Amino acid sequence: MNERMRQWLQECPVVITGMGAVSAAGADVGALWEAAVRGKKSAKVLDFEEAKFAGCPVADGMLKPAKNPLLRKADRSAQLAVAAAQAAWVQAGCQTFPAERVAVLAGTSRGPVGKMLESAGRVRIDRVLPSSAASSTLASLSGLVALSVGAGGPTLTISAACASAAGAIALAAEQVLLEKVDVAVAGGAEAPLHPMVLAQLKAAGVLGEAGKAEEICRPFDLSRTGTVLGEGAGFLVIETEAGAKKRGASILARLSGWAVGAESGERTGISEDSAALVRAMQQALHIAGLTPQDIGYINAHGTGTILNDRQETVACRRVFGEHVPPCSSIKPVTGHCMGAAAALEAIVSIEALRRGILPPTPNWRTPDPECSIDIISGKARHSSVNHVMSNSSGFWGNNASLIFSKA
Repeated sequence: MNERMRQWLQECPVVITGMGAVSAAGADVGALWEAAVRGKKSAKVLDFEEAKFAGCPVADGMLKPAKNPLLRKADRSAQLAVAAAQAAWVQAGCQTFPAERVAVLAGTSRGPVGKMLESAGRVRIDRVLPSSAASSTLASLSGLVALSVGAGGPTLTISAACASAAGAIALAAEQVLLEKVDVAVAGGAEAPLHPMVLAQLKAAGVLGEAGKAEEICRPFDLSRTGTVLGEGAGFLVIETEAGAKKRGASILARLSGWAVGAESGERTGISEDSAALVRAMQQALHIAGLTPQDIGYINAHGTGTILNDRQETVACRRVFGEHVPPCSSIKPVTGHCMGAAAALEAIVSIEALRRGILPPTPNWRTPDPECSIDIISGKARHSSVNHVMSNSSGFWGNNASLIFSKA
């Protein structure tokens, strides 16, 4: 099937014509890119009644008050999704497609956890809101995005832990390539900054704790202790190159290769040989018709956890040998946005490709001998590249790799 997909993709390239983002780094793609290039860190202390945690929230005022009552009653994750998806839709100029030819695929790890917790609290006083029956579903994310762009094709919410958005983008590309739809809006959204979620991940040893909030997430650094969660959303508009040219749309990049897969292991899905991530990268390269030497930059998953960064290094070395391309992680910029992370990182990867600038890894200071790859640190690096790779990994062994190429 991969060989057939490769042939189809060579005959009918798939492209990106719109991007939208909302994150702790800012309210749009421009703000996200500027923060990534500057290595601007977003984490701060979140003071809940239960405890204090570090996190990267979307600032008050970034989300405009919703006019649609359905959206007003929706979870914050769905509101973020709609804001990012609408921005991508507007940039792409998609106004003429029949509803049934438009797909929406939204990735999320935790989904509308805020609405779920709200309903759980209201059970005690027997005042659960009728709207919560729909707004507490994972499908609310893709459903509200579909309503906002007038989509009537496949409308799905994908959950693959922290690889969710990458899975949504890959599935969307296949829907377009197989001519199931003419255009797809795909990405991810997450609003996980709730004491319950943060406490769960702290108990699992995922969250870092040492130092100031903005210094906690230190991807690939020898002193790293864990990650910092963030909230946000990122969405892409995906269509065929022929379709985009026919309607006169501006093409931002090609989605030239993708692959998703799972590590059949334990809950973390981290193995010593990183077999699933290796397989995903190799399959993405094969579908793209590229060799490892063609990749000029890797946007790493780079969470800042000890095991994840080490095993991602192992995977990169297995695929690229001694010549791993320059790598960086933007997790200190946005926080780890879980199901939305891959979409935000895809957007930064596309901007790096378009602008010839590779963003740095904030907080990387001390090399780890077990993460001995070319980590971009300090300042952004100017480098004209033709192909970039963005990798994602998550609980239950979910792994994904996306490759973007110059249009």
